[in-house]
Amino acid sequence: MPVNVSRICPRCGRRAHNDLLVQCPDCRVPFVLEDQAGATLTPDQVRFVIEQILGSWKFWALLAVIVGLAAWGVVAASNRVIEARSRQYLDTFGRQASNHISDAFAQMSNQIALQFRQPRIKATMDQVARERANAIFSNNVEPTVEAFQDAMDLVTAQLARSSNDLAELQAEIEAAKRRIPPPLTNPPVEPSNVIVQVAPPAPAPPPAPAPGGIVKLALINYTVVPAGSSYILTMMFQVTNNVTSGPVEMMAGTYRLTARILSLTAPTTGPSVPATFDDAGDVGTLRFLVSEKETPTVIIEFSAPTIVRIVSDSLDSDLTLPVAADKMVLPPLPK
Repeated sequence: MPVNVSRICPRCGRRAHNDLLVQCPDCRVPFVLEDQAGATLTPDQVRFVIEQILGSWKFWALLAVIVGLAAWGVVAASNRVIEARSRQYLDTFGRQASNHISDAFAQMSNQIALQFRQPRIKATMDQVARERANAIFSNNVEPTVEAFQDAMDLVTAQLARSSNDLAELQAEIEAAKRRIPPPLTNPPVEPSNVIVQVAPPAPAPPPAPAPGGIVKLALINYTVVPAGSSYILTMMFQVTNNVTSGPVEMMAGTYRLTARILSLTAPTTGPSVPATFDDAGDVGTLRFLVSEKETPTVIIEFSAPTIVRIVSDSLDSDLTLPVAADKMVLPPLPK
C-alpha cells in the first residue's frame, strides 16, 4: 500500500507515490529526497532549467532591451567624443589655414608690388591706360561733344534767322507808321445832345530802350518742374547795372526741334506784350518791363525734354540750360 514518502524527481518535480519506485516513471531519473532536491541541482536539472530559460520569449525580450540600451549608450558616448574631437580638430585646422592664407596673401602682394615697380611693367600699364582713355574719349565723349556742338550751331542759326525776321517785321512796322497820314484838324463842334463813345486806349507797349540805357541781367537761379506731360522752366534774374528799370527783349529756342514752346511769360505788374512764336513753335520772343520793385522772372513751358538757348541784349552771354535733358529723345540727323 502506498505510504507517505518525501522523495521527488529532480527533473520534473514529481513525487514518488510508492516506496517501491526508485526512479521517475516519466523522466527515468532516480528519485531523491525532497530536502536534497532543494539543496543542490543535478546536471540534468541545471540543463533543464537552462533550456526553460532559453526557450522563454520574455528572457530574449529582456535581453534585447538590455543590449539595445547598452548599444544606445555606447553610440551616444561615441558621438559626444567624436564631436568634441572633430570640433577641436576643425578649430585647429581653421587657425592653421587662416595663418597659411594670410602668409600666402602677404607674400603674393609683396611679389605683385615688386613686379609693378619694375620700369617695363609700369611703362606697359601707362601705355595701356593712355590707349584706353583715348579709346573712351574717341568712342563716347567726342561724338557727344560734336553732336552737341552741331545742335548748338543749329539753334544759333535758327535764333539768328528769327532775329532777322523780327528785324524785318520791325522795319515794316516803322515803314507803315511813316506811311500813315497825320490827323486832320477838325473845326470845333458845337455841343449837342449827341453822345460820342470813345474806345478806351489800347495799352501801350513797353517803351523802346534808350541808347546806353539797356537793363543788364544775370541768371541767379533756375528750376525745372514737370507738369503732366510738359516741363516748366522758371528763371530768376538780377539787375547788374545802374539801369534798374526798363524794357527787356528775350528770345528762347529749343534744341533741334526736340520740343515746342507752349508758353513764354514774365510775371510783372507793368504793361507787357504777349510772346510771339515761329511756325514750328520752337522759337519764341518775349518783351517785358523790369521795375525796381520786382525780381525779373521768366517762365517757359515746354512740350517735352529739351535744351533751351536764351538770347537777349540784356545778357552778357547767351544761356544754354537743360530741361530734363536726360530724358530727351533726339530726332534723326539729316542725311
